[in-house]
Amino acid sequence: YHATIEYSDLSLLYYMCGALILVMFWHRTQDKGYLILASLFAGLGTFTKLEGFSYLLILIAVVLTVALYSRGWSFAVLKSFMIFSVPAMVIYLHFFFYKIIKGVPIIGRLMYDFSTENLMRTGAILTAIVNELFLSNNWSLVWFLLIVSLLQFRRRILRFENLLLVAVIVCSLIFYAVLSFFTSNYIWLAGEQKFISLPRVLMPLYPIAVWLIVLLNVGADDLKDRVF
Repeated sequence: YHATIEYSDLSLLYYMCGALILVMFWHRTQDKGYLILASLFAGLGTFTKLEGFSYLLILIAVVLTVALYSRGWSFAVLKSFMIFSVPAMVIYLHFFFYKIIKGVPIIGRLMYDFSTENLMRTGAILTAIVNELFLSNNWSLVWFLLIVSLLQFRRRILRFENLLLVAVIVCSLIFYAVLSFFTSNYIWLAGEQKFISLPRVLMPLYPIAVWLIVLLNVGADDLKDRVF
């Protein structure tokens, strides 16, 4: 269903998951070409939806983590950060300044509200996310398989790439939870309209979950030099 309708969420899925896969290829091969291409993917992803920038920040954190893990504290870390961040940010800033010139709201019609009363939304937000992941008809089996895999292969969670993928999923869910807490997007993510928007905004996480299931079940020794 989602693959046959023209939602920008599907494009965001392609760009951001593609960028993450390319970063992992770079981690395994140290070929900077993968890192540059990942940067272009991440930059173009910011054109699809506003949250594309948030995914870009998550990817920058992933690149820094990979660089520190591979090289330690060195100039190579800064170099890797620049190789990935500069092309992606140039693409993003091009669109950013274009919106300023044209008088288009930078963050759309998003309304912020940081009152403590919003903490009362906690139960509704957690319920909405859990229901969408495990009790909906949007690939809920994937998340059950992921939980079973995480429990069955607990030691494999500590492998570097597996930890990164878990962190990306967790950070993405936290991002949408924060949006629900403190912005007018609550109605779309955990309120009355959650059945319309929540299935779509979580789409980029499904391929990552499948990827993690494969890594946990197959094991690094069997995968050799492959990402999948």
